[in-house]
Amino acid sequence: MALSPEVDADEAARAARIAYDYPLQLRAEYGVTDPPLVHNAKVNAGLRPRGLCWHWADDLQARFVQEGFQTLDLHRAIANGDSRLLIDHSTVIVSAKGAAWDEGIVTDPWRYGGRLFWDEVQDDTRYDWVLRQQVFAEKRARRGL
Repeated sequence: MALSPEVDADEAARAARIAYDYPLQLRAEYGVTDPPLVHNAKVNAGLRPRGLCWHWADDLQARFVQEGFQTLDLHRAIANGDSRLLIDHSTVIVSAKGAAWDEGIVTDPWRYGGRLFWDEVQDDTRYDWVLRQQVFAEKRARRGL
């Protein structure tokens, strides 16, 4: 609700409930029993079906889309997309309809293995988020595509 007075209270409540509850369901489906980086290793080794950050973001975004929000927008963002030392990290950002993506709220279920981390984009001190399409465009440009 704090995103804008234009955000519908019912939509805000549904978005919050989904952001909190759905990752717990995904945690069970993904078989998460370890911290995120350990679980990533299991996924990459074929020992778990899903659970990389982009899986969480894809699945959470798909669930949000099912709601057909009219007063909220969804954005995908990536952190560390240009790093050769750090793995990149994906998330879904929820903003008020028509607002800038960086005025939204990070919804990051990967960070705590299915327990939702959320914060305003600009207050998330752990990651420097960039729109996913910008990261992808920069990677294509570096490859000369």
